[in-house]
Amino acid sequence: MSASIPEDAVAELRDGIAALDAELVGLVDRRLDLVEKLWQLKREHGLPLRAPDREQWLLEHLAEIECRHLSKDGLHRLHGFVLELTRSELE
Repeated sequence: MSASIPEDAVAELRDGIAALDAELVGLVDRRLDLVEKLWQLKREHGLPLRAPDREQWLLEHLAEIECRHLSKDGLHRLHGFVLELTRSELE
């Protein structure tokens, strides 16, 4: 490591990133659990699993959150990724 970058500062930042990544994994797992329960309820009542209007509403709702770094395009990609991941994990 370069002498100009303090190793403990780098380690502290990396630890923070790793902790957030672990939190993200836990949040995604909790989201999958809720979607699984929702889909089970929908199956029991013969409803379609996907709700494009609700997906659009969610994207618009998320766009209202003030972000310092996440661009509108980044939000769209993240939203799309989460939906695709949900489908691939639960269908």
